[in-house]
Amino acid sequence: MEKLGVSPDLETLSTYILPVFPSLEAARQALKDLGISVDSEAFVCAEVRSLAASDLAKVYTISKLTHKHINSHRVSQNLKNLCTIQGHPSS
Repeated sequence: MEKLGVSPDLETLSTYILPVFPSLEAARQALKDLGISVDSEAFVCAEVRSLAASDLAKVYTISKLTHKHINSHRVSQNLKNLCTIQGHPSS
């Protein structure tokens, strides 16, 4: 995809790419080695989505740690969208 100038989107990462790897760390390293940006919004959202399905406490910890570094409204909106996508409408 990268050779064609197309970056993987959230759905592609979440559905087809990340599940192939034994861990998020392994996926991150493999994609980085291939020259695919692991700092993109799509990759970060895919990581959060994956963690939300397996370790919600870690998502909470990450959101607390990153709160100082990024716009909290954007994080809140992304997490709200993630919950809606996962079939858990937020209130």
